[in-house]
Amino acid sequence: MPRKLAFVHIPKTAGMSLTHALHTGWPCAKIVATSEELAAMSDAEVQQYNLIAGYFYAHQIEQPRFAGFDVVTLIRNPMDRFHSAWRFARMCVEAGLPTDAAMRYAAAVPFSEWAFSPLGVSQQHTHLYILGLNAGDRAEYIPLDDLLTRAKARLDRMLVGVVEQIDNLLRLVFRRHGRGPVPAAGRHLVTGGESGEIPLSRAQHEALLEVMRPDFELYKHARDLLLRRLEQEQAAPP
Repeated sequence: MPRKLAFVHIPKTAGMSLTHALHTGWPCAKIVATSEELAAMSDAEVQQYNLIAGYFYAHQIEQPRFAGFDVVTLIRNPMDRFHSAWRFARMCVEAGLPTDAAMRYAAAVPFSEWAFSPLGVSQQHTHLYILGLNAGDRAEYIPLDDLLTRAKARLDRMLVGVVEQIDNLLRLVFRRHGRGPVPAAGRHLVTGGESGEIPLSRAQHEALLEVMRPDFELYKHARDLLLRRLEQEQAAPP
């Protein structure tokens, strides 16, 4: 029986684009908006789908009922993802969409102020939290290096890519599962701009890079995994 897919969608990592592309090969899909929604699915409901994608924690897919699923995720340059979270909040407020207090604060202050506020700090390690936390963990009590170790180990068991190599990740996933043709990743919910367009002082930029060191290490690990697996696929007989 063909393997199913579970896509751990980390916010602001082109996950919507990847979800749309995966859906062409795994059309019986369930998109979940929260980790609670995934947890509420019955075992029978889980088995109805060949693609489950959305916002949930990696540890949730380690439950026995997901044994028939291969896990996919997508990592983004941590600084670009951090900036994108700020831009997305501002865009939602400007468009009059439903927002919370954190998003309204992001719309009211410059990036340099938001980035070092408690609300900004909560966005700095999103990759590590989603991939490294275990059930029952409270993020503030788990050292970042411990989260990094756990997240790396989980990536080793996943099909992982980085945003700038999203089409290569799709080729890898579709080829390994005997699906085709491979779709190109479209662009969905794009907020525009890159991290270099947002002014920070050199000291501020260096401070953020230091704080986000574990996140960049995870990003490098994901990129290296993808490139190594692509080399293995190219060397394999057709």
